Amino acid sequence: MRTLPAGQILLAGCGYVGIALAARLKSAGAQPIALRRSVEDLPSDLPAVRADLTTGEGLAAIPRDIAAIVYLASADERTAKAYRAAYVDGPLRLAERIPSVPFIFVSSTSVYGQDDGSWVDEYSATTPSRVTGALIVEGEVALCRLERRTTIVRFGGIYGPGRGRLLRSVAQGTPCIEEPPQYTNRIHRDDCAAVLAHILMLSAADNLYLAVDDEPSPQHVVCDWLAKRLGVPPPPRRTLVTRRDFAAGSKRVSNRRLRNTGYTFEYPSFRQGYAAILSGE
Repeated sequence: MRTLPAGQILLAGCGYVGIALAARLKSAGAQPIALRRSVEDLPSDLPAVRADLTTGEGLAAIPRDIAAIVYLASADERTAKAYRAAYVDGPLRLAERIPSVPFIFVSSTSVYGQDDGSWVDEYSATTPSRVTGALIVEGEVALCRLERRTTIVRFGGIYGPGRGRLLRSVAQGTPCIEEPPQYTNRIHRDDCAAVLAHILMLSAADNLYLAVDDEPSPQHVVCDWLAKRLGVPPPPRRTLVTRRDFAAGSKRVSNRRLRNTGYTFEYPSFRQGYAAILSGE
């Protein structure tokens, strides 16, 4: 029987995904504790430590009985300085403060710069097209060099309740790209939380997992489906001029390794996920 670590599970940078993970862990009988700079808007029943991962201020207040760490912090802005603070300096500072315990580092599929629609998996070369992606890779490598059990989880585009940017874009008739197909990879917030809880329970987790749903999809396919559900015309098409014109690149991310651990998606494609959002679940 799979069980969660005994003792407190530190959720560092506990925000959109972290709060959902905390609720899931509590319902399973675990002891989550949040760490973030501002704790006022956290659930009242979630223990928290006020600390700044980018400076180290407040880290001394972390309890000593931490059984595992899930690092979920993200950059404050899209600059090299902010990404280094969040994805390199922050995790290393926390790892030094709390040695030995298992460490799950939440990363991103943006580390893959492939733009030809090819499939990528855990063995594919990381060729980020931007310095921000390169800094995420730098943080991954630095953590994996430490003598501790470290697991990297690269999430695709995270969507879910309260994140309606794409819905607004489609409703407003924003043009999308059809040719060449621009593949997108996404994962629902609730699956993010469930994946992390699942990995915490694995007795011998691999050091890297790609966490996306089962259906990498061209941008226009997703937008047309949403338009139909919203009752608006299909978005007009625009032409892809350069790679920078579609910053996410175009690749199809495989979740096979994660699936092989026994994980089953709550929302296996954008269709189930967005249907739940549109129905108010």
